[in-house]
Amino acid sequence: MDALDHIATALGAHGVVMLATVIGTSGSTPAGALSRMLVGPRRERLAGTIGGGCIEADVIVAASGLSGQGRSAVMTFTLTEDHPETGMVCGGTLDVFIEPLLGSDAPFFAALLERRDSGDDTVRGTVSRLDGRIICRFIIPLDRAGSLQTEAPANGAGALPDILQPHAGEILGAAGEIGRPGGARRVTAGDCAVVLERVPGAPSLLLFGGGHVSLAVCRIASMAGFRVTVIDDRPEYANAVRFPDAVETMASDFLAVFPRLDVRASSSIVIVTRGHKADELVLGESVKTEAGYIGMIGSRKKVAATFDRLIARGASPGALQRVRSPIGIDIGAATPEEIAVSVVAELIHARRAPGAPLRFKSDR
Repeated sequence: MDALDHIATALGAHGVVMLATVIGTSGSTPAGALSRMLVGPRRERLAGTIGGGCIEADVIVAASGLSGQGRSAVMTFTLTEDHPETGMVCGGTLDVFIEPLLGSDAPFFAALLERRDSGDDTVRGTVSRLDGRIICRFIIPLDRAGSLQTEAPANGAGALPDILQPHAGEILGAAGEIGRPGGARRVTAGDCAVVLERVPGAPSLLLFGGGHVSLAVCRIASMAGFRVTVIDDRPEYANAVRFPDAVETMASDFLAVFPRLDVRASSSIVIVTRGHKADELVLGESVKTEAGYIGMIGSRKKVAATFDRLIARGASPGALQRVRSPIGIDIGAATPEEIAVSVVAELIHARRAPGAPLRFKSDR
């Protein structure tokens, strides 16, 4: 889970904690943009990571000092072989935003997580004085295409904070330019500094079939940040007891369930039902959706035959070209758990690098 998921618990236990967020990277770095870490009052890492090693240790020390002052700051690290302790040779730079969180901030982050867990993209804004003292926080909702919604940005009261109104055009323009999940911007607005970071909605995974492979896929995909819904036409195979890691289980006829599903471009569909007939029915409906990833288990022979039958019934060959089948990255998987690793690896690749060819670090 992201460090954001631990904020409420950490505040309940400590009262004040520090949140460190990577808001910018260039070159090779040990952590990606929007990696996060929570730091406790005794210089302990409570949750998350920004890459470990000396950089993380330096941030923890800095967070402790800022906590005592009640201030935020942006620190820039250049990762070269000149680091006095480790001789870091990553070669890149990263900017880390360190901010204090108080008990009064818990409702804000609860609202942010509610939007994220509903699959909604947002931009989180943090406003501070130029000396680093936090003034307020706000949320800008994004639409399904990742653009600013036509409604006013919301912070609980439903508007951009009053202190930013003279600079609303600049703030909203910067928010709209954060075009990729993981993006962030810093803006100076009068005597205020504003940090804007995109918080992508949790990707949904619609998992058709409740068998052994699905059990493993659900568990691993949940660990990787997917909100998994398991669908099977047998109640004994689609229930919360069997799938404790799923956010929802639906015991329903496969075709009847589609009108009830919220399928977005950020959604993934994995088809691993108990038989070819059900797989074919689900696939025929899946290709009519805007799901960004559609995968179906099966041999190449089964896949070809399934495609032929769907085309004969009017399915578009172009739509079927979107389907990943046989599903998963070829790692020689044999057991349900190994198959699940290959499937979730492909889901992560489709989520993080859509359209990019798969490669391994050893290929570089």
